[in-house]
Amino acid sequence: MKNSMTELRNLYTTYLSSLSIGRLRAFGRNIGVAKATTKKKELLITEIIGVLTGEMQPIQRTNLGAPVKDDYVDPKIFEEIKNIYRTITEKYYPESKNTVNQHKIFHDGNTPTLSMAEELAWFQQHHSKETLRVADPQGERMDITTVGEKIAYKGQLETLDGVARLLPLNCIETPDSLVMPIELIRRFDLREGDVIACTAGRGAYALVATEILTINGLAPNVLTRGRFDEIEACYPKERIRTYESSSLREITAKYFQWLIAIGKGQRGCIVGPPKTGKTCLLYELTKTIISTTQDLDVLALLIDQSPETVSLFRKILPAENLVYTTYDDEPERQVFVAEFLLKRAKRLAETGRNVVLFVDSLSALARAFNDTDASLGGKTLSGGMESKTIYYIKKYFGAARCLEGGGSLTMLGTASCQTGNPADDLICAELSAVGNLEIPLNEKLAIKRLYPAIDLAKVKVKQGELLSSDKEEKFYRYFFGRYFPQFGLEMLYELVQSSTTYEQFTKKIIDAVEK
Repeated sequence: MKNSMTELRNLYTTYLSSLSIGRLRAFGRNIGVAKATTKKKELLITEIIGVLTGEMQPIQRTNLGAPVKDDYVDPKIFEEIKNIYRTITEKYYPESKNTVNQHKIFHDGNTPTLSMAEELAWFQQHHSKETLRVADPQGERMDITTVGEKIAYKGQLETLDGVARLLPLNCIETPDSLVMPIELIRRFDLREGDVIACTAGRGAYALVATEILTINGLAPNVLTRGRFDEIEACYPKERIRTYESSSLREITAKYFQWLIAIGKGQRGCIVGPPKTGKTCLLYELTKTIISTTQDLDVLALLIDQSPETVSLFRKILPAENLVYTTYDDEPERQVFVAEFLLKRAKRLAETGRNVVLFVDSLSALARAFNDTDASLGGKTLSGGMESKTIYYIKKYFGAARCLEGGGSLTMLGTASCQTGNPADDLICAELSAVGNLEIPLNEKLAIKRLYPAIDLAKVKVKQGELLSSDKEEKFYRYFFGRYFPQFGLEMLYELVQSSTTYEQFTKKIIDAVEK
């Protein structure tokens, strides 16, 4: 289905781009595009395709709005649109050839009898949806063969243009639309960001949810939760383990198990100049936590990243847990996907789950928000950064917390500093005030290709003693009091790399000092 709809959209785009703006406006007005006579060509083509594929509901034609110079629509346009549609359906569904040919999309080759969304209903019904087999919620305690199974649509609840919809968990655009009725939202107290599995029926223009099966993986009748912003927060007390066995030789895992404590509910920021390995460190941490800890929901948000970086994270994360944008995405899109994933993380945390959200990078997210209209209206700070942008990025990063009574949202993000842009230094300073864990990277280590290039002497952890035992705290003070002033970062790197257990590592430190 994904390939067929992608090719259909591409063919529509190619053909419509060849038409003049006047012909496009007349055609768009005719098929129900809102304010077609006032839109620029690129946006107009996008909305025409939205109506043709059923993503957008056509409006009733009126005489309101800017008039067109020539309201005549060439019948050849309708004919070509129909031919493109027929070509795709016959290519991907050859058995449907006769059925499609029997459909009469237009009365006389000029005026549509139905909206294209209705005419495409047959086509969309034959697409494979992103589905999940959801057993009865009590299946872990009952025999699921006696309860039976249902085919469910799975997605995240979002409100777009005033309509509640289920979007794919990876936030990839899709021509399909599943509408959530307001009755179900009120009955089950559904919130934006909820991951919902439901059955659905075909409506006039889209699928409509009919029965809620699970909310955030739980049955509606057993789901109990507070509201994220109203639950009391506390300092992290439970540590996230990164290194469990000597067979795991990732040096990053050892650093964060032996020397830098990460707690459930931590707000951690990895800061450093460009090319010091911030993304690489975040990737290694993600891979380590996934392989070591089983009771965490690991999510990753990549903003304004390269395709190569996206490919790396795709290899270690399920598709539904990775949301990303690349260089060619608009700022509005980048901010939308960031909010999209944060809402889900909040909903999971308020149900008692422990969530880790990796963000690369917070600097890119701030720049994206700064380029949107939402940042306008405040004071302009150094580097062209708006005061509303600073408020937004602090609020986003500050969402991470440990909740009293269970549940946590841990956020580990990256931020650039010493770039020559005062705006980046401003962002880092504000994030440092909000976070309770700061991990600076050392440029000298990065130049020597000693990764992770963590400047351990400058790592700052607030209330870190809550995450360590008395024995670990005692060694930590000994380490910085006697070992570190003598040997420094490079020797430490070698000792961590050559050790396989914490006891072996501490013994090497003591032996080095005594010599």
